[in-house]
Amino acid sequence: MTSRTITLMLILATWIVSLSAQITQEQATAIVFEHIQNSEISQPFLLYVNTNAPSAEGISITASQDETIRARYAAWTYFLDTNPNASEPTRKRYFFVKESNGSLVEIITNNDTGLDDFTLWKVVEQLTGLPCREISNRPTLFPNPVSDFLIVPCFGKQVLVEISDLNGRLKFSNFFSGESRLDVSFLQSGVYVVNIAGETYRIIKN
Repeated sequence: MTSRTITLMLILATWIVSLSAQITQEQATAIVFEHIQNSEISQPFLLYVNTNAPSAEGISITASQDETIRARYAAWTYFLDTNPNASEPTRKRYFFVKESNGSLVEIITNNDTGLDDFTLWKVVEQLTGLPCREISNRPTLFPNPVSDFLIVPCFGKQVLVEISDLNGRLKFSNFFSGESRLDVSFLQSGVYVVNIAGETYRIIKN
């Protein structure tokens, strides 16, 4: 085996190792969640991830107030909507998790009400495991009316969540812990009763 062949094999091996070291979207999501946990970010909120995979060219985002945000390196990109139901413009938080080493950059916009192309984004499904914060008043369910996902507040322990129609017919029953997102898209339009750890709420399904 020649020295040239050995060198080429070493280069190939290094390249393969570098590929295996890339941060996956799941790992990037975990990094963002950890950052959220340590940032005292207000709830409720929705977290979105850009459906485009990281690329060498980076990414450019144009918000609705003509703010342009650019990441000049290959990164998994997220944005956090801390008040999705607000009628007034809000400041959104964007996260860029570098694909090569998992480092995170956060950018907070000024008066940002949305994105130029929302089709490039999807809601992160696993919105669970967030830290339980002390609840001083009766928690609320959000959003209400709801179309797809209902945010279940954190009660500090595992709780049984049940959804029934106004005739008392059970439509859903499962245990949750921590802040959770509940998919209610299967429900028909109407009014439903949600029971969480003995607390009863009424929601409107669009």
